[in-house]
Amino acid sequence: MPGGSGIPGGDVAGLMKSIDPVEIDRRINDMRAVESWMRLSLSTIEMSIKTMEMQRDAYASFSKIRESAEQTTQAAQAAMNHTMGAAVKAAKRAAPSTTTGQKKRASQSSAKARAR
Repeated sequence: MPGGSGIPGGDVAGLMKSIDPVEIDRRINDMRAVESWMRLSLSTIEMSIKTMEMQRDAYASFSKIRESAEQTTQAAQAAMNHTMGAAVKAAKRAAPSTTTGQKKRASQSSAKARAR
């Protein structure tokens, strides 16, 4: 290697002469612009992740609320069925005497009507 600098194709002094300080400043500014863009992209990705986590948590909460509402509805339906069943049984127990009395009166009325 010429000059023994370890840089292929030339020495350090020759390399430093070819780099203009204005060019270095331009490259620094370009890299800072890229850095800013990458930070903005990172912030956008982080915000997207947080939003998706919130959506996931909200969905889990809504699922728990729905399950709780279904259980409450089922319990209320079971209680209503039990109450209605008890009311129907009570009505059936009371109904035969009323029905029998109504049948007797109806048959007496029809017998009187036939007798006339």
